[in-house]
Amino acid sequence: MAKSYRCISSLIECPPVCNLCETSVSVHSRCLECQEFLCENCRKVHSKGKATKSHKIIQIYGNRDALPFTKFIKCTDHEKSDVIMYCQNCESLVCSECIAITHSGHLFQQIDSVYNVKVEELEMRLAGIENDSLKEISLHIKRTKFKKRHKKSEIEFLKERIIQLTEVQKKVLEKRRDCILNDLDDHFNTSEKILNETEMDLNLIKTELKDCQQIIYKSLSSCERIGVIRSANSTKEKLDKIDVSKGVPAIESPSFEKSDLDADICLGVVSFSLNMNGGDTVSETTNGVKVETSVAGVLDTDYRFISSVCQLSGGYSWTGSSSGDTIMLVHHNDDLQKVSELNVTADDMAHLAADNILVTCPDDPIIQTVSTIDGSSQTFLDVSPLYPTGIHINGNKDILVSMVEGHRYSFKVDSQRKVVRYSSDRNIKSEYQFAGTKRLFTYPYKLCENTNSDVCVVDKSGAFTGRLVMLDQSGSLRFTYNGTSSMDQKPTFDPRDVVCDSLGRVIISDCGNHTLHILDHDGDIICHINTIKLGIKYPWSLSLESYVKLWIGCKAEPEKSDTAKLYVIETDIDQMCII
Repeated sequence: MAKSYRCISSLIECPPVCNLCETSVSVHSRCLECQEFLCENCRKVHSKGKATKSHKIIQIYGNRDALPFTKFIKCTDHEKSDVIMYCQNCESLVCSECIAITHSGHLFQQIDSVYNVKVEELEMRLAGIENDSLKEISLHIKRTKFKKRHKKSEIEFLKERIIQLTEVQKKVLEKRRDCILNDLDDHFNTSEKILNETEMDLNLIKTELKDCQQIIYKSLSSCERIGVIRSANSTKEKLDKIDVSKGVPAIESPSFEKSDLDADICLGVVSFSLNMNGGDTVSETTNGVKVETSVAGVLDTDYRFISSVCQLSGGYSWTGSSSGDTIMLVHHNDDLQKVSELNVTADDMAHLAADNILVTCPDDPIIQTVSTIDGSSQTFLDVSPLYPTGIHINGNKDILVSMVEGHRYSFKVDSQRKVVRYSSDRNIKSEYQFAGTKRLFTYPYKLCENTNSDVCVVDKSGAFTGRLVMLDQSGSLRFTYNGTSSMDQKPTFDPRDVVCDSLGRVIISDCGNHTLHILDHDGDIICHINTIKLGIKYPWSLSLESYVKLWIGCKAEPEKSDTAKLYVIETDIDQMCII
């Protein structure tokens, strides 16, 4: 069929001439026996001729004047015959021999009617290609290119992290090695001092013994009675004072175990520090833990406050605000740079896949899946009649959502306020709302999960007050944290966001007090960072890219600025402290 169908594209050329009169181009018929085209007048003559009246004549064009004239196309199966009809059964162009031999009993159509149908078919197919297929494949190409760039950034990030981790281990091991070597040097110096003193004492005893020896030799050789008696008395007195039993003191031998240089153990004694490159370094000490920080990047935004920072890889993050109508892709290299933006309002965000993020919007019960390629969105989860406030995706792809019933801080006694854990296919795995009959939360605002599957929830009790609630995986209360009075701060604790590092340590942004609180996994304060000393005011949202990068989204300074700033602070590995 493909071979014979080639004539469709080449039909429109020159009109055939009647083979009898050789003048008329109004050809309507063809004699199958004579293999000749006939005009209407010649057809009548041909059908009445004595020798030709029994010939089979077929009409090949219905309305010849309405169709562009075509040149003769040879049949692909019978090279000497021209195609004259279209076989509906076989969907192919056929000649008179085909009709008589291989297509006997089939249904046939005139070429002009088939031509018109095929033109419409091709036009529809062309429209489908241009309007649908090409656009779809172009979108796939665009997404593929984005995924390639993302994958490259992802791999580069992982390679960089591996290098950084090995450098950390190297630095820590070197510090631990130096510490052990210094201990050995101290041990040797102490031992050497003791042994030197012992040697001096023994040499002094030896000298005294030799003196007594010489006195005795001299007295015995003189044979003087008085001299011998005196020497005997004096040497006895001296020898009685000499302690010849004093020997080498016992000094404990130094010990060394292979575990002394175990990387995990060594890393376990490294104090948590945020020592930053690129800005003035600020050092603070809490509970004997020294923390050094500096700013590595800053970006002015159009938001009044940055309520969410959604971490990708390769130094990229999406930032958004419930007060804005866009989310912004930002990249950190030497500084922070805006890459692109999408028309999306976001109260909180979580990275779902390479080119999709989950977004919660203010006073909207629907969690949206937003494409980071074109900004298109679709419903991922409807939690009505509740409203989602925070969202987090853990390493197992579980989705944790904090949600409330009603507007902020306006609750009835029986209002629902809870955290729900969903599986990746959106089935509910567990809910956290009560500890016995007592409520766990007043207003669960933002949340995250640590490496032990403990759930950390920022629980707001008012616009500028709150606490941190830590639950274990079963939903049992582990501890609550209400701030610390040891800091020079306002009496109220104003938590806005929380993140956890790979060792389970908790970092909380205290917006009203311009402070970062750093807790261990049991809720004990490790240290706090006064962000004002770094020039960072009103820290709101947090995102920990790795153990070396902390992103901080802020609130605009009241009465000073209408726009909020985004910061990155970065760990200086070389200055990590061993305690």
